[in-house]
Parts: sequence; C-alpha cells; structure tokens
Amino acid sequence: MGCLFLVLVFVLQHPIVIFSSHLCRQSQSLALQKLKQKLAVDDSSSANCEFNGHFPYPKTLSWNRSTNCCTWDGVTCDRVTGQITGLDLICSQLHGTIDSNSSLFKISHLQKLNLAYNDFSPSQISSKFGLFPRLTHLTLSRLGFLGRIPSQLLNLSKLISLDLSIGLEELRFGPHTFKMFLQNLIQLRELYLTSTYISSSLLLSGRYFSRTIPKSIGNLIQLNNLRLLSNNFNGSLLSTISNLVQLVEFDISSNNLTGDIPNIFSNFTKLKSLSLSYNLFSGFFHPQLQT
Repeated sequence: MGCLFLVLVFVLQHPIVIFSSHLCRQSQSLALQKLKQKLAVDDSSSANCEFNGHFPYPKTLSWNRSTNCCTWDGVTCDRVTGQITGLDLICSQLHGTIDSNSSLFKISHLQKLNLAYNDFSPSQISSKFGLFPRLTHLTLSRLGFLGRIPSQLLNLSKLISLDLSIGLEELRFGPHTFKMFLQNLIQLRELYLTSTYISSSLLLSGRYFSRTIPKSIGNLIQLNNLRLLSNNFNGSLLSTISNLVQLVEFDISSNNLTGDIPNIFSNFTKLKSLSLSYNLFSGFFHPQLQT
C-alpha cells in the first residue's frame, strides 16, 4: 500500500514526465506541416498502387497542426523522446518535388522512410537523403525520380533495406557508384533495383557496351532479397553470388545474361523464390527450392 501511495505522489508531482513521453516535438511537427504545404494531393499520383496490394489514400489530410503529430497517419515516434523515427507515405497521392531545401531533411532521427508510389517527377533524388545517419529502411520506388543516384547514399551505413526500383530507365548509378554500394553497404538484407540503369561497370566490347554484374555483389552476405530484373546485364552469372547464402528471394530475370548457370544454388538452403527467366543462358537448369 505504501509503494502505491508513493507512485501516485510521483505521478501528481511529475505529470509532464508521464504524459508528454509520446508527444511529437514542435520543430518536427512544423517540418511535417511545411512538407504537407509543399506537396499537393492528386488522385492520379498513386494510380498503380492497387496492382501492388496497396490502397491509395491521402495520409497527409490527417496532419492537423492542432493535434499531436505522433498520431498522424504514416508517422511513428519514439515513445520516450518523441522524435519522429518513421515516415510511411506509400500511396499517399502526393505530387510535387522534394529538393535539397525540403523540410523533410530536418527530421534527422528517421530510421524508416517510405515514399513509394507518389509523383515527384521530374525531380532528382537529393544528396540530402544521405543525411539520415540512423536510417535502416529507405524506399524511393515508383516516384518519377530521374537522373543520377547520389553517391551520398553511401553514408547510410546502417541500411538494411534499399528500394530504388522505378519501372523506367531514367534513374541511374554514376561511374563506380554501384560498385561502391556493394562494397560499403554490407548490412543490406533487401536490395531492389528493378529497371534501374546501372552504368558503373561498363565494359567496351567490340562496337557495343556491356554491363556486367560486379564481383563485389558477393560482399552483401546479409541479403535476404535481391531483385535486379530488367537491367540489361550482359556476361555470365558470377560464382561470387554463392556467398549470398542468406537469400530467400533472387530475381535476375529479363536481362541478357549468357553462358552456363553456375552450380551454386544448392548452397542456398533458405531460397524460396528464384527467377532466371528471359536471359540467354545455355543448357538447362532446374533448381530444387526449399518449400
């Protein structure tokens, strides 16, 4: 009974400590409000969401400045500090641009950021996306971004998941940047680069340019999911891929890979999904996948 009395006294004397632990910080609330003001809501901006199992709706409409921003749609806060740690705006019907002056980059404690299936064309990916030191998940797919992928993303050393898939060949890695990604972001478990133009491993062969898969892809030993489909890769399927023994999904379909398929997949005891179709491989290969 005495302990209960002491707890009640503490609550009455320190109400701020107890009841403000979930409150969003005012500076971050203002940053989100400015982001909302700069981005318009357009029904057509998330038109393809339904085909990927998502329902489009404007999450930012719930962002009312008179309420705690930790309760807003798509916003996750740290329960103790009130810092915004997650922002999930997938399929939010947003249209506009996110440039280097965007208030988004003032939310410095982000760990997860998903902006997929909105329309930010024809802007580029800002180098300031590399200024989120705590970021573990970054999804910038199907946004209409074009141009070169900034090398500053290499600063995101804690990345576990990276999705830059676009469906259009307008977003590209610069010279050597892709190799540097494979060498430095070794914590990655998910890497999705569908239809992303990878120019970092260009080799001149006769009158044609060929893009080969860098050997350093074998550095990503934590990968669970790897999608490199529709990238016009040439050459052979490298044996260094055998290092990726944690793979559950591997899709390298719709490229121009040739030669024999190396006998490496028997080591992939966790592999559930494998797609090598629409390449130019010789011979016949039928992997035994775990079910």
